[in-house]
Amino acid sequence: MNDSIALKTANVSISLRGASSIATDTAQVVLMEDSLVKLLQLRDVSQELSRNINRSWGVILIPNIICIAGALFGGFTVMHSMIFNQIGGLLAVGNGLLPLRKASAVRLEKERQQAARLPAPAVAE
Repeated sequence: MNDSIALKTANVSISLRGASSIATDTAQVVLMEDSLVKLLQLRDVSQELSRNINRSWGVILIPNIICIAGALFGGFTVMHSMIFNQIGGLLAVGNGLLPLRKASAVRLEKERQQAARLPAPAVAE
């Protein structure tokens, strides 16, 4: 009950399943287990997301900086700027889809492992 104030003022608040309803309602993250086992996995996901966001910013900013420099010093026209801007946007979208690609690769690997564990079907002779 008195943890809810600390959870409310924290930058990131985490509660466990089975905690008081005030704590689970106030927390930003509620782990659905009775232990902190998934906390490291949550940290890894957040670090990967942060890297992905920083990469997206770079992919967007670099073409725009090239456009500005090209307009000032290289004689770029509006068409050049539009092309570089669209390329940067498409690269950022592709970068945003990377986690989906990684998730599907993990899911495919799990399916392969499960298929390898299943016994072979009996063949009638």
